[in-house]
Amino acid sequence: MLLVVVVVVVVVLVASMDTPAHAADPAQWAVFKMEAGDGDGDTDTRLTVSLKESLSHAAPAPLASFTLCMWYYATAFLDASTLLSYATSNQMDDVIRLRPNPDEFTVTYMQDIHRLPDFPSLVVPERWQSICFLGDPEGWTLWLEENVTRYEAAISPLAVDGVVVLGQEQDILDGGYTKDQSFQGKLTGLTLWPLALSTAQLLNWLSCIMPDTVPLLVWDDITWTAHNKTGDITVHEEGPCDEGGAAARKFLLFTSKMAALEAKQFLNIIGFDIVVPRDDKEIETISELVGENQHHCPLKVKDGFGAWMGLLYNSQSDEGSNLAGERVDWLNFKKRVRNISPNRNVVQSSGDDWFLLKGGLQMCFVGTPRGRRVFRLRGLPPKLTEDKLPVGRHKWMAEQQEQEQQQQQQHTGVMKLSLSTCADHQYTCSDATCVQLSKVCDFEFDCSDQSDEVGCTTALLPQGYLHSYPPSVPLPVLAAVTVKRIVNFDLLSMTFQVNLDLKLYWMDSWITFSNLGEDYKKVTTDDDKQVWRPEVIVQNSPTPPYTVSELSVKRQGRGRPTERGYTFPGAENQLVETKTIKAIVNCDFRLRWYPWDDQLCFLTLVVTNVRESGLLLNQSSGVLSCPTLLEEYKVASCALGKEEGPTNTITVYLKLSRRYEYHLFTTFLPTSLLLILG
Repeated sequence: MLLVVVVVVVVVLVASMDTPAHAADPAQWAVFKMEAGDGDGDTDTRLTVSLKESLSHAAPAPLASFTLCMWYYATAFLDASTLLSYATSNQMDDVIRLRPNPDEFTVTYMQDIHRLPDFPSLVVPERWQSICFLGDPEGWTLWLEENVTRYEAAISPLAVDGVVVLGQEQDILDGGYTKDQSFQGKLTGLTLWPLALSTAQLLNWLSCIMPDTVPLLVWDDITWTAHNKTGDITVHEEGPCDEGGAAARKFLLFTSKMAALEAKQFLNIIGFDIVVPRDDKEIETISELVGENQHHCPLKVKDGFGAWMGLLYNSQSDEGSNLAGERVDWLNFKKRVRNISPNRNVVQSSGDDWFLLKGGLQMCFVGTPRGRRVFRLRGLPPKLTEDKLPVGRHKWMAEQQEQEQQQQQQHTGVMKLSLSTCADHQYTCSDATCVQLSKVCDFEFDCSDQSDEVGCTTALLPQGYLHSYPPSVPLPVLAAVTVKRIVNFDLLSMTFQVNLDLKLYWMDSWITFSNLGEDYKKVTTDDDKQVWRPEVIVQNSPTPPYTVSELSVKRQGRGRPTERGYTFPGAENQLVETKTIKAIVNCDFRLRWYPWDDQLCFLTLVVTNVRESGLLLNQSSGVLSCPTLLEEYKVASCALGKEEGPTNTITVYLKLSRRYEYHLFTTFLPTSLLLILG
């Protein structure tokens, strides 16, 4: 196997140096391509460097704030593909660990693992992506391209005397490797700064512009140790910052006419910026784009064509700025502007020709996406896309089957479609604003039209669902009983009162749940449809008990994103019926040995809307809690009866021992005193 060895000149970083450490042009970064081998243990492919050795002369103290950035290009994902691991000892083997994975995205800092549920869908294979991890005394921040998440908590400073490993996880310091943890793809640009970079600096990094601050460790100054006995590490030159690479900006001409500020607001909603050219090459690209579509973009107020850019120009003071008023000094406005006008908004026409026009004019405009943007059309019925994609010109009609009064009636109506750049984990508001799906139906308005809090049902029932029949027979059920009070013993009627909570857990595979939060959520349906739920009576009660019921569901699993929120299969998410019961219970009191008597009483709960063998009680069913000391009795035991097969009854057994001292003081002693006094 051919091993390509790269000799890198190491520049010693001195903490007191006045000039920035060597930071080569990102377009010149070496790119390492890594492939996993077939071996185990220490033979897997990885790159390692000891910060203690690399920074030995600088000897920096632990960093209270820091930023660690790099670029990666994943070609495949294994079960636990690890992009970067930083350890300081065998015990502190997960000081920093980054695992960007389309199935599960995790970040570990100081051994504390965090799963980021909204990030897996942002991981794109075979595409350069930038990742930055920032730490400060109040928490850490992760940037994946322009997607940001923040964790607030007091965190420890970062010691810089450990080992950085690219392409593997460290189970011990620089060791303990397995193939399943290997990263497969390309890596470049790892840089460490001894401070938390600002948003503007991070956006510069995304554009392959090195932030204007002194880095502590720079990619081109690192001597890596390559471990690739069975895998492969090769060196490439084409990286994210090459011409046409990931950092090269893309431009889109919008031919729908808008005023300049209106266009800026619209673009911001869909994840674009109104374009502010960075250099002459971008101006040339924008000019060609506008020129190719000139028949769509006439100027109207004069001959010619053009489109809004995000620029303002004062011809009297020769000062240019963006629409936010920030100075733009790198463009030669005076050379390009073709008219003298009190108007300040800049229009790109052909070549180097710019015109100043009134910003309220309705015109084409040019935008540039912030990162990767995909427009998605949602809402098409599955029937339309089963045979072929409905591209081209078609007549559209929506049909919906409804069952009313046992007759099938066919209705035609309006089909709601959404077109936006919102990702699968986001909800599209009416104005195309994107909000997190997890914020839909969370009792807070996130859309300006409040549409994210409309239609917040939690149970979606299929056509023909029958609420009078259990989901299956016998139905596996877990029963949990909490006995709260046992009072009002009446020896004449041989009754007493029991207050308890009965919880029954089961699965209904016919139901699809939606809009579930972290806690239990009440089950609601469209059009007051009903879900099957157990109806319970107390069999050995002389009077109907007082009962209050609530049906809820507990989210389990991550769910599947849909246009209206996350959905969860009923076969994986438990329904729970909570019944608060107050019942008078019959008990055959045996008083022969009164007041030293023991009583065995029971409470029989019967589920009436299943057959006698309709329930299969889980062996974990039981009594969660029960009072132990009553006014007249001690509760010796409180348990559920064990059913050997399918049943429809749940029996609570109570073994009571009379408190004879209570009766001595309340009955016998007062009677004896009366006799003595008499």
